[in-house]
Amino acid sequence: MLAEEIIANLEDEAYLSSLEGELEIEYIDIEWFDAYKKIARWQTRNGNEISMRLKSKRGLSQGDIIFKQTFNERELKSKVIAINILSTSTLRLNARNPSEIATICYEIGNRHIALFAGKNPFEFNVAFESVLKRVFDKFDIKNEAVISRLDPRDKISMSLSEPKTSSRIKQSPDFRINITKINK
Repeated sequence: MLAEEIIANLEDEAYLSSLEGELEIEYIDIEWFDAYKKIARWQTRNGNEISMRLKSKRGLSQGDIIFKQTFNERELKSKVIAINILSTSTLRLNARNPSEIATICYEIGNRHIALFAGKNPFEFNVAFESVLKRVFDKFDIKNEAVISRLDPRDKISMSLSEPKTSSRIKQSPDFRINITKINK
């Protein structure tokens, strides 16, 4: 089987209801860092092999459907193959103020590590590294090691070369930068 595009997502109820008959969903389990691959060969949980050569520039997300087998009248069902991003060890960071957000962004950006938005505006997630935990402990930034899913749709990226379809970060209309000269 060959997958060349992301057809839809399992969250798209309109797409799922358009499929005829009983729906069989087969999953491919991948690590979060494999979600950015455009060319890959994987096996589904049922052992079916699928080759992927994506034309899309964005990464795969949880629930993305990459293959569809049309309605089969003999079996009275449609089959889709969807992506399941496995949970992994992450460091959840909870900033208390904009200064801590700046520190988090600086430390993560300086290390060229992927940063993911959390459930609220002051929460961030990164792949767990003990060195990072020590850094944020040193800065007294609230953090905890947890097992969670790092979904590319939550990745924070401001690169012009990496188009983003749905970003949760928006520039505030009253954003200002103040530079104060310190006399020594």
